Parts: sequence; C-alpha cells; structure tokens
Amino acid sequence: MGQPLPISRIMHTGVLLQCELDTTIADAAARMSETSVSSILITDGGTVVGIWTEHDALAIDFTDPETFRQPVSTVMSSPVLSLPETLDAGEAAVRLRDTGKRHFLVTNSSGKPVG
Repeated sequence: MGQPLPISRIMHTGVLLQCELDTTIADAAARMSETSVSSILITDGGTVVGIWTEHDALAIDFTDPETFRQPVSTVMSSPVLSLPETLDAGEAAVRLRDTGKRHFLVTNSSGKPVG
C-alpha cells in the first residue's frame, strides 16, 4: 500500500472567498462569478459561520427579484464542516460520502482556513 496522501496536496488553494452575514445574495453571487469560484465562506466578525455554494443556489427562486436583496445568511449552509490539512485524502473522501456534503473547510494546525 502506498503512502498516505494528505488533503493539503489535493485541496483548492486559490482564493478562499469570504463575505459577511449581511452581504446580499446578489453581491455574494457576483463575487463568486468575478473570481470564478463555486463557493463563498460566510463570516461573522472574521469567524467562518457558513458556506454558500453554486449547488445551494439551485434551490433559490430567482424569479422573485426580492430574493437578490436578501442576506446570504438566509440561504447559507451552516455549520461548516472542517477537516485538518494533514488528514489522508481517502479518509476525507469517506467523510464526504458519509455526510453527503460537497465542500469541507480545510484548516491548518492553528484552525485557520487554508483550503
């Protein structure tokens, strides 16, 4: 059997887009589009409290113009599940499968988001 592969070797390491709880859905979606990412972390005073993804957006009724003015906190997924960057990729895959989640926040040994 080969060496374990830590998720830090395969995780997304680009922009970890973030916005505050009161950011509108329209602004959050625009920022995701501008930076070509599929998710945005929702923060409260710098602490990650939720995540909103392209997949989550599929459940929103965009035929109602008022939707765009609502805060992203009303449609975010919370809490955000996290994994340590040292976790083996195989174990991470099992956790994704077992939870049915499509995104996990990867954190370093200090708990800071890194991927």
